Amino acid sequence: MTATWETLVQAAQQGDAIAALERLEPLLRDVNPTLRYEGLEAMIRIALLVYARADPQEVSACYEKLPRHFAARVGDPDQDVRALALEGISSVIKRGDHETGDHVVAHLKDWRGGVRRTAVDALARLFAGGLAKDTVLTKLVACIEDQDAEVRRSTARTLVTICPEGNQATLAALAGKIKGPLRELHALATEVLWTVAKPGDAKVIKLLSHLLQSNDDPRVRRQAAMGLGKMGTPSKDKEHPNKHAEVCIEALCTALGCCMDLPIVDLQWIADEPKRREEEELRRLMEAQAELEQQEADQTSEEQDSQDEADANQGDASPAEPVIEANPFQEQPPQPEDDVQGTQEQGEEQTSQPSAENPEEDSPVEGCDEALAPGDLFPHLRFDLLPETEKDCDHSVRYEALSSLEKIIDRGDRRVLGALLVALRDPDREVCCKAVEAISALYEFVPGDLTVVIAVAQVLMQDSDGYGNINNRKAALRALITAAGVADEAMSAVLLCHLETMRDKSTLDAGAGERKLLLQALDCVVPEDLRSQLGDALVASLEDQTVEELQSEPGCLTSSFIS
Repeated sequence: MTATWETLVQAAQQGDAIAALERLEPLLRDVNPTLRYEGLEAMIRIALLVYARADPQEVSACYEKLPRHFAARVGDPDQDVRALALEGISSVIKRGDHETGDHVVAHLKDWRGGVRRTAVDALARLFAGGLAKDTVLTKLVACIEDQDAEVRRSTARTLVTICPEGNQATLAALAGKIKGPLRELHALATEVLWTVAKPGDAKVIKLLSHLLQSNDDPRVRRQAAMGLGKMGTPSKDKEHPNKHAEVCIEALCTALGCCMDLPIVDLQWIADEPKRREEEELRRLMEAQAELEQQEADQTSEEQDSQDEADANQGDASPAEPVIEANPFQEQPPQPEDDVQGTQEQGEEQTSQPSAENPEEDSPVEGCDEALAPGDLFPHLRFDLLPETEKDCDHSVRYEALSSLEKIIDRGDRRVLGALLVALRDPDREVCCKAVEAISALYEFVPGDLTVVIAVAQVLMQDSDGYGNINNRKAALRALITAAGVADEAMSAVLLCHLETMRDKSTLDAGAGERKLLLQALDCVVPEDLRSQLGDALVASLEDQTVEELQSEPGCLTSSFIS
């Protein structure tokens, strides 16, 4: 029998290819899988000969006969025959042949998992490049719920390759699967949904935003965060911008735990802050004084009413005595000297005691050498400019949200700066490092924003009793080194205080890397007129040997402070 199909191949080489194909058809229906395999192999060889000769009529006749045979063998019970049928579909069947595709789709409902997997792979080869029609795509989407895990994974890969971008029929079918009862498949359906959707699709963005904020499966939320990164990508066509990018940014910032209403902090704001605090304190004192006066007036009125009532009762019980009016020209009796002296001493005590209601009248304590903390010395550092909201509880979701924000926003865009700075406080180390990368990519060489300085200072000052989290501190310092573009006396004080804290905690050996970051950060933020005054403080906070080791490293900055 082997000689038979080889003879037919030789006959096809001599020019009778179509007749040879017809004589091979009985082999494909044989009960012996080896013969079926050899028959398919012979057909592939003959088809390649026909295509090489490039005779239009012969090629057309070959296209008419081959599809149904290969599509039928996709459902063959033998695995080797099915594999060869797949090879034939990808090599000798015209790509995009919808008739063949309809035959293959019928095998998606086969009871054998191997046949269903082969059918999905056949569609991937037949319609690669987005050539599949809606009926094929919608039937393929149903395979996402297949009981065979291999079929589900193969379906996801195939949909991405054969679905035209933005096909609404496919998107609608996938959205239905995400909302379906099989929750374990929602993450896979979400991944395929945003992969085949076009950036800026309002319906998809709305669905992904909802999933990111409300779905209880972290895998689904992670895929939603990744999808928003694609859906919010700016349009290359300036005439048709992505109008829904703002929705994507807002959803991602919410997942990171920060709103987009980040105030712009400038030097004038810092200069005016003490005055605003004084005005607020004065207003509070005036309100307290007015309340006290009102209480005294009410008390006086009550006493007067009680006295009038007592006088009225006494008048009813005894005859009224005549009222003797005082004569201003009559001499008053002398007051005893002890009473006069006691009255004067009491007045002097009242004068000497500071007013409890008005603390501003207290005399300042002179000669107080107690050093103020940076937060007290620079009041603006105590205000949390980054009010955190409830962030996503899964660190992988927050990580993907940061990655997506990097893709969406332009360089120097402040809309996500708050979210990135909040991520510096994240308890997960990978999220902190990702936040530093994002700040480096988006704000390096951008004119300095004091919001960065204040946020970093607050990271360094938080959890002062427990000395904070080293990962957060290092991330904050790296962000400051990258983004700082303004000299700031307050930040300098915070960094120096941090060095002193490290010395007091006896962490010199363990914190060498962090100390080096502190020196680099100081080089970025210390004003020029204060550099000479910082040398002694820096030397005092480091051991001599450590200073020499740091000086020996390339790019070390201690020499700029120590003279």
